[in-house]
Amino acid sequence: MMRVRKSTFVLAIILASLLFYIFVIDLPSEKKKREESKLIPWDIDSAVSMELKVESKNLDVSLAKVGKDKWQINSPVLTEADDLTMSLIFSALKDAKKEKVVDSGDPKDYGLDRPEMVLGLENQKGEKIKLLFGKEHPITGERYLMVEGSKAIYLVGSYVYRQLSSDLYSLRKKDMIPEGTIVIQSFTLSYTKPAREFSFKRNEQSLWDMTLPVSIPIGQDKVADILWDIVEGKADEIIDNPKDLKDYSLDSPQLVVKLVTEKGKEYEVLYSWTKDEKSVWGMVKGEKSVYRFGRFIPKNLKVTSLNDLLDKRPLRSSYYSLESIEVEYPNGSKIALKKENDKWVGVENAESLVREITDIMASDAIYKGEIPPDAKPVFKVIAKDPNKEVKVEFYEGTEQGWAKDLEYPIVYKLEKLLEELAPNLFKR
Repeated sequence: MMRVRKSTFVLAIILASLLFYIFVIDLPSEKKKREESKLIPWDIDSAVSMELKVESKNLDVSLAKVGKDKWQINSPVLTEADDLTMSLIFSALKDAKKEKVVDSGDPKDYGLDRPEMVLGLENQKGEKIKLLFGKEHPITGERYLMVEGSKAIYLVGSYVYRQLSSDLYSLRKKDMIPEGTIVIQSFTLSYTKPAREFSFKRNEQSLWDMTLPVSIPIGQDKVADILWDIVEGKADEIIDNPKDLKDYSLDSPQLVVKLVTEKGKEYEVLYSWTKDEKSVWGMVKGEKSVYRFGRFIPKNLKVTSLNDLLDKRPLRSSYYSLESIEVEYPNGSKIALKKENDKWVGVENAESLVREITDIMASDAIYKGEIPPDAKPVFKVIAKDPNKEVKVEFYEGTEQGWAKDLEYPIVYKLEKLLEELAPNLFKR
């Protein structure tokens, strides 16, 4: 009995010692190691300012936090920082770990006497840290690192260095207008050579109405694309404090855009195309930066005539938005189609007929156009959606089909013959 008690007592002592080691020595030690391995010793989300120097990119930039997840570049230029770029930088820093190489080493051996990158951060409590990044590890690709004020040499993941290795263009916001398209209530495009002007206003359904030069239906997608390019288009190049606007033909712009937000704030944006028209220079009047836009933006912004803005769909509605369709033929026969419980009814092949009608597209929409005299009427369509009723008469020509809006002076030159575009409707 005594032996059992003695054995139990010994086991209890061993267990207590083990628990003491785990909870008093081992776990705190592991926790301390984890904390020491963090690249940033405090919550990175509490950072309020950043200094970043990158020798290879000739970058020396100062940033400050100006709102929730919003950063501003204060130097060398005052502008908004790019949200996505900053998010990626802080995500990399948040997860980054450092691994000690030596407690005290010669910075020259690790490229830290003349660091390739220097990152300084300060948090809300005034705590600061400055990280010096040296040369690349020849095998792992990691970067040697020192914390200013310490002699220890560390290694940090290459992804951290790559994410921080930005130039000014990468760090800054690349659109000109600090608003989203959703807050724009009206805008005007004023072109020169030849002079032409188009004005648009958002209606109660949040769709765009043309107010100048005439009030006619326009292509919503086309207008939305133009506005997106103006407000949220990303520049391929940004020139700060240009010496002379003549170098960018912005002293006499080819396009002036006036934007008005829902709160009444106004912006005036100037544009001029390059000689090859592959790029367009832009700037907000009163500001000190010039932006160059390429790719599809130069073409989208050039509206040569009213026809460019017209909807290429004769019915100006999609399959999903329509509620009823009536088709009338020259011989007096009719087809009535109606949507009930998200299904089209009226005739046996109602669904396919509606798709044929709504899929008809024009290669050109022509304001005050004329139907060719040899084109013959095939059928008339009356289509209704929650916001409007559209009446269009369709014709078959010798080479392609045609359509004519019966309310507005718009003629549509179809992509193909009606017999090809709508065979089931054509044959009825």
